[in-house]
Amino acid sequence: MAFAIKLIREQGYRVAGAVELSWPRFCRQLSRDGKLWLVSIVLLTLYRILFLTVFSARMAADSGLPTILQSMEIGFRFDSKVATMAMAPSFFLTLISGFVDWEHRAERLRLIMGVMFWGCILVLGRIAIGYFKEYDDLFNQWLFGLYYDDPAAIGKTIYAQYHVILELLAGILLLSLGAGICRNLVARPLVPDRLLVSITGTVPRRVIFSLLIGFLIVGGVRGSFGGRPIQLKDSAVTRDGFLNKATINPFVALKYAVSEHFETVAGGDIHRFLPNNDIGRAVTRVTGVQENSDIDNALKRYASGFAKQAPRHIFLIVGESYDGWPLLEQFASLGVTNELKALAKDGLQVRPFMAAADGTMSSFDSILTGMPFSGVLANYQHSGLTAYPTSLPDTFRRLGYKTRFFYGGYLSWQNIGDFCKHQGFEEIYGGADMAQGGTRKEWGVDDEEIFKFAEQTVTDEGPSFNIILTTSNHSPYNVDTQAKGFKPPNLPPKLQKIFQGEENLKHLSHLWYADRCIGRFARGMEKRFPSLLVAVTGDHFGRWYPGGRPGLYEKVAVPFVLYGPQVLAGKRLPPNVAGSHKDIAATLIELAAPQGFMYYALGKNLLAPSSEFVAIEKGRAITAAYVADLDAMVTAPLPWLAPPLEQTLQKHNALLGVALWRVRWGADIRSSGAGP
Repeated sequence: MAFAIKLIREQGYRVAGAVELSWPRFCRQLSRDGKLWLVSIVLLTLYRILFLTVFSARMAADSGLPTILQSMEIGFRFDSKVATMAMAPSFFLTLISGFVDWEHRAERLRLIMGVMFWGCILVLGRIAIGYFKEYDDLFNQWLFGLYYDDPAAIGKTIYAQYHVILELLAGILLLSLGAGICRNLVARPLVPDRLLVSITGTVPRRVIFSLLIGFLIVGGVRGSFGGRPIQLKDSAVTRDGFLNKATINPFVALKYAVSEHFETVAGGDIHRFLPNNDIGRAVTRVTGVQENSDIDNALKRYASGFAKQAPRHIFLIVGESYDGWPLLEQFASLGVTNELKALAKDGLQVRPFMAAADGTMSSFDSILTGMPFSGVLANYQHSGLTAYPTSLPDTFRRLGYKTRFFYGGYLSWQNIGDFCKHQGFEEIYGGADMAQGGTRKEWGVDDEEIFKFAEQTVTDEGPSFNIILTTSNHSPYNVDTQAKGFKPPNLPPKLQKIFQGEENLKHLSHLWYADRCIGRFARGMEKRFPSLLVAVTGDHFGRWYPGGRPGLYEKVAVPFVLYGPQVLAGKRLPPNVAGSHKDIAATLIELAAPQGFMYYALGKNLLAPSSEFVAIEKGRAITAAYVADLDAMVTAPLPWLAPPLEQTLQKHNALLGVALWRVRWGADIRSSGAGP
């Protein structure tokens, strides 16, 4: 404190001669700081209530008022961190006001902070609601797609999906209104000045009061009075995943998103996975090979000669937002995935199959490199400038296949064009190559243009390996699907309740369109190349689910279908099979490589028997019996293994009916006069 007084004196300001004379100024400004803190808390609480109201359909059915209040209590602790930081600049001037008359400076800064906080709540809150609607999450590292993706495409998508001009005008109006309210609220004390001064009228009381204020501020900054500050993991306070996400406010979510992003781009923290940094033991555990010097040596494999007839042309189709839940039997009446179901019926389908990650590029990284997504984007790493030994296209290039990549978007997106070149593709085509005479939109050309271009490009001059990454099943969902032949499905009453509305039909119609394009392409290419192999998967969960409450399986599952009557003749899937994106490489290589061919892989051949199929990706795992969230350490049975509730209800009614009959009318079931 003496140092602060000295500093102020050096600046030429007059210091109050007595503590008694400076204490009222300090109390006046402190009371108004308390008002700013309280206003900030109220705004954050109102935002959380609005958020819960907008997305109430996503709340678990068994989440009652006690669960909501539990979530709100943790949310308050996160809010206190933000509110205390918003108050900190003016509180610093409040401290100085105890020694010099800086009240006008403190009041001016407090007003600025209040208006800025109100503006940030408006902007961040609105963005957070739109972001959650799209990604089923508050801000996370995918937010930085705004930087890595095509800014023009993102801008057009936002403009097409939202009433930007109206929302901008409404925002300006609310900002003006909020500024006036903040001016009036923050200018008034939380506690009457005279009352606060009288309560702390003696030196001992002031000492105690000062210590209490310091204690409260430290607790506010930490969000806790306990042994450690509140952390992101504390948000998982309920069994309702949606409420857990709602506990953190947009400011906190943005802070964690930035941290996660820099960790991802910079290379991640190996200690998150290997606390002891014992990579040798980890390699042995993963591969079963004792290797202390070279990971690649442990990944070396030799083809078993599994394929009696190698496919001449291979097409791996990665469907944008093509997730696994639409293929479940309870959604069969939707009729939007009939083409892929037909290919699966005539081929092979791995039903317990999950994506490597929740974003296109991170999943595509895994498919291309044959390695799970560890939180680090390989397409931005120096090591990605040369083909990884596990690289899928480079391995097929060594097998003598012509390697091609077809992407309906633009090759500058996420550095995908250069990355594909480095990983072994000899020919690379983007939306700009396909747009001649076609439809060029925010994210590229429509799917039928991609497949049409691929059909024209692939010839039978030699064997080829082709990856096709589609684009149309993506916001803003602007394919004219009605002109393509989509008709709204005639749904049973149960599905009608959750599929009503234009937005639902928009999602369904684009999934139908993507599915139709895939099916037509596969059947058409089969006529030209009978010995082909078509593999179909999705990049990630489509971030949309009927009713808004996807289960654990629905959040991670994508299809994996193999089709090729000649190549797959006599092939069967093991009964306990389960897989993920990283297993695609080993599966396709074993279907094409001659016996003894040396290759590298981390995944499994999903067609070869194994005593244990446990597919593991970052934070998740799947087997033939369950899917697991390894961050929350919870499991859930696969949907087709758990009997539908309708069946359980029928059994329930039958069981109780038998008991009632037996008790009231005896054992004779031939009686017709039972009951009232």
